[in-house]
Amino acid sequence: SSSNEPFVLSVGNVQAGEPYQLQLVHTLQREEHGAQVEAGPLNAVCTALAEAAHLVHPTGETCVAILAKPLELLAMRTRIDVRGVGERLRTRHGVSTVLYLSIDDLADAHVDPTTRELCLGPHRISTVYIRYDFSHPFGRHLDADDPLLNKGEFAEYLRREWRAVDAMERSSAVLSSSLASRLSHRRR
Repeated sequence: SSSNEPFVLSVGNVQAGEPYQLQLVHTLQREEHGAQVEAGPLNAVCTALAEAAHLVHPTGETCVAILAKPLELLAMRTRIDVRGVGERLRTRHGVSTVLYLSIDDLADAHVDPTTRELCLGPHRISTVYIRYDFSHPFGRHLDADDPLLNKGEFAEYLRREWRAVDAMERSSAVLSSSLASRLSHRRR
C-alpha cells in the first residue's frame, strides 16, 4: 500500500499450524521492511501457550505437552517446528517442562479426580499443543461392525487414542485447538 496507514497481516497454515517455519518468513520480512514488522507467529503461539500454562498452574511448575505423531513418522518440517516451539517455550516463555508426546504416550495419562489435572508420570500437564493429525488410520471409512475396529492391533490403537482424547477433554489442561472439530473433520 502506498499510504502510511498501519495494517495487520496474519499468515497461518491452518491445517499444519507451523509457527516456527512461518517465523522464518516473518524474520525475512522484518529484515527487508524494518521494525514496522512486529512479532511474528512463533511469538504469538508460544505466548498464548505459555500464558495458558501459567493460568492453569499459577504457582507451580508449568508443563506444555506437544502432541504429535511418533518421531519416526513426523515429516522433517513438523519435527523442526515442534522442536522450535518447545525450545522457545522453555527458553523465552518460562515454561518449566516441555513434553514431546505421541497419542499413544498420552493414552497412559490420567485425570486426577480431585484437581482435574492431566497427569502423566510425575508431570501435571498445563497445556496441550495439538499437532496430532486425526487422519483415519485405515485410509478409508470403516463400518462400525468391521473387524478392524473391534479386534486386533488397530482396535487397540483406536481404544488408546480415544483414552487420550477422553482424558484431555475431562481435564483442566488447556487445549490449543478443539478436539471435537478435529475429530469431526477427520473421522466419522
